[in-house]
Amino acid sequence: MPVRDFYDKIRKSAELLGYGNNVLINQFLRGLNDDCAIKAERIGAEQDIEELVGLFERVKKRKAELRLGRERQENICYQRDRQIIPEQLLPVNQEPVILKPVQHHAITQGEMNRLLQQQAETFQSQIHQLQESLKTRDIKPVYRPKPKPKPQYHDDWELYA
Repeated sequence: MPVRDFYDKIRKSAELLGYGNNVLINQFLRGLNDDCAIKAERIGAEQDIEELVGLFERVKKRKAELRLGRERQENICYQRDRQIIPEQLLPVNQEPVILKPVQHHAITQGEMNRLLQQQAETFQSQIHQLQESLKTRDIKPVYRPKPKPKPQYHDDWELYA
């Protein structure tokens, strides 16, 4: 709630209830938020309450202006940083390149299929030779020695060392 509205509400209530100026000032100062209460203490509550309300309004307006200015400046910097500026390359003298569509390929689809089939047959024969060579090798099973039992008593340690 703006300070002026808060003050007007308290002033009207004080007038309706017949309270004096001291009660009005006391209730106004008690109802301020922490920031405004600290400012009121710094300025001094001895000033006229109308001047104090006007001062709070000016401070609040100035804060809003500063915040808007800062946000606007940040927005300008943000937009400037986001702009993509194309880099201009230096002109280079060169011959023009003319691209012509290819009318005919050096290899036909039938030749491609024949080459792929030949490659697959070669690969299959190599796999078959590898499998045959592995079958002819002598493969001996690997035996692992049994682990020694752990000693259960302190006296048995010398036997297992």
